[in-house]
Amino acid sequence: MFAKNGRNLVTLLMIERYMRSCDCVICVHIINDKYNVMMGKSLSIAWLIALISVLSLSCSDANKANAKTDGTADVPAEGKAAESNVQPYEVDDVYGDSTKICQWLKDAEGVADKDLVLFFFKKMEGCPYVAHTLEHNKREKLVVNVRDLDCTTSTENIMALAICRKNNRLTFKDFCDVLMNIRYEKPYGGEDHEPRVAYSHRNHYFTGWANSNIAQGYFEEITQPASIFSATQRVSVNYMTANPQYYKMLNETPTTPDSIRLMEMKLSDPKHNSYKFIPKSRLANTNTAEFRNAIHEGDIVVILTSKAGLDTQHITMAHWGDDNQLHIMHASSIRKKVVFEPLTLYQYLMNQKSATGVRILRLK
Repeated sequence: MFAKNGRNLVTLLMIERYMRSCDCVICVHIINDKYNVMMGKSLSIAWLIALISVLSLSCSDANKANAKTDGTADVPAEGKAAESNVQPYEVDDVYGDSTKICQWLKDAEGVADKDLVLFFFKKMEGCPYVAHTLEHNKREKLVVNVRDLDCTTSTENIMALAICRKNNRLTFKDFCDVLMNIRYEKPYGGEDHEPRVAYSHRNHYFTGWANSNIAQGYFEEITQPASIFSATQRVSVNYMTANPQYYKMLNETPTTPDSIRLMEMKLSDPKHNSYKFIPKSRLANTNTAEFRNAIHEGDIVVILTSKAGLDTQHITMAHWGDDNQLHIMHASSIRKKVVFEPLTLYQYLMNQKSATGVRILRLK
């Protein structure tokens, strides 16, 4: 009996490895129950063969329907240790732009690293502003859309392209892997069988977005000189769970609201919720060496807000205008498209009553 169950254990472990490579609900339940099955009765070889056959068919059908892309975690060129493998994730290439994206990466050959953000921004200049483009699937997928853009998705796409080009990663899969890393944080607890591409793991708040991407080595936060970065933001977020009616995917799974609430609590932890920023009054005249040295072309310029429950209200990129003043390039809901903002950053902020100032992140 022991020898037979021992052989069954080895076989079940092999089956488990196979089943963990997919996200079939039946497979997950069988994995969770495997020890009860083994200890409850002796399994026949015929039963195991039948199990393998059923799983092969069901998982094959599921994979064909889902059209999954192999999405192993990206490792930045700065030398991070290898990350745990994650499940394959589904890609929703809305307009079939894989060829366009690869061509853009090829076109950027020879562009200096410091100019990549500007180069890729120009590729998207004039695209319409469209909100909620990540929300049209019933189940979370990695949405690739470089035509309909909001302030977050335009920034994510441009930064993913710049990171790929800097690291000579020129395939569509490379782009998807980097975009996935930028958009989603690792699951809480780090279980390698938990899907990375899930609504509950998307970086909904910019504070989490910044923390995740700084930790991965993609960005650094600029907080000096102190004469410019003279104010401190204390993050306290709960807008999503306080206003679930605005987030149709918030109830994607029964546990999603709790996961978002946990995310909000983590970001609002008084021990780790303080960030230096430039108050908007300090931006009245940016035509100085001090500002030029502190803020570079293409830096991420995050506009902070005084609205309760939120940390930011807009994500943009720095652009130094012909007037030698700091402007922004962004997907503008006001101008209805991706534009170089004609107003200076100071003028723009003065038109936004709830705007308090800006944080600065730089691509490494």
